[in-house]
Amino acid sequence: MGLSTPGIGTLRNPDEVLSVRAIWNGSQKGGLCGYETVQGKSTLPHGRVALFDDFLSLITAGGRTFSPIGGIDFNPGGGGTVASVTVGENTTERCIGVAALSVTNVADLIGASHTSAGLSTGFARIRVSWRVAPETLSTGAQEYVFSCGLWDQPQASPNPANDGVLFRYRRAVDGAFWTAVSARGGVVQTTVLQPGVNVPAGTPVPTAGVFDTLTIDIGEEGAFNWFYINEVLVATHQQSPAGINNSFAGANLTKSVGGTARRVLLDSFSMEVTQSGKR
Repeated sequence: MGLSTPGIGTLRNPDEVLSVRAIWNGSQKGGLCGYETVQGKSTLPHGRVALFDDFLSLITAGGRTFSPIGGIDFNPGGGGTVASVTVGENTTERCIGVAALSVTNVADLIGASHTSAGLSTGFARIRVSWRVAPETLSTGAQEYVFSCGLWDQPQASPNPANDGVLFRYRRAVDGAFWTAVSARGGVVQTTVLQPGVNVPAGTPVPTAGVFDTLTIDIGEEGAFNWFYINEVLVATHQQSPAGINNSFAGANLTKSVGGTARRVLLDSFSMEVTQSGKR
């Protein structure tokens, strides 16, 4: 593939294809640094938008904190806070930039979301990933709820008001496991991802200080939601009617019991939006 000659690339899913061209970084010594989609007269009617944030830095202005790379906006409620930390930046977890969500007292929350306008599904495939780790697990004396995914109120609640597709850690109700959640018009479908029961033995569970990549893949027609942990499929939900409305890629940490600080660590966020036809 030449530096300016369109070629063919494949995405993570075998039914997604797009035209790409190489990107040259200006160096005469191995200047190839990546690929970008070909716009305009692409011979293939496919399109893709991708966002990524490694939380290398956070900026605070006007009482709000945001990540300048991916545009994640953090909204503290009560005593919730967010800060850049170095936890996980080691040869085991291999993090590069970490944002720590922190809550202390009951009803404290910290929410994060991307995009100022809510997204709807049904005309594009949406894939959202968060790499996260609880620093300390939830207990009966110090309970919290953490969610990440795509739903209608990530800056206000770990639960969707009406629509959403997300992973949730809510030990007091679901046990010490991740739970896959799909909601449409207030009708909620859940799968508690308990190893050896609903998923194979050995499926990751929330573990203090251990990062897992939680990925949600929403089909283009909006009828099917696939849930992955570390790229392994763990649940599939079918929604009827199809799709979700007015939802934001986000994360939320809310304290429900106790008065001791608890943190959940965010290593990275990514979102891919892919369409099978021109727009």
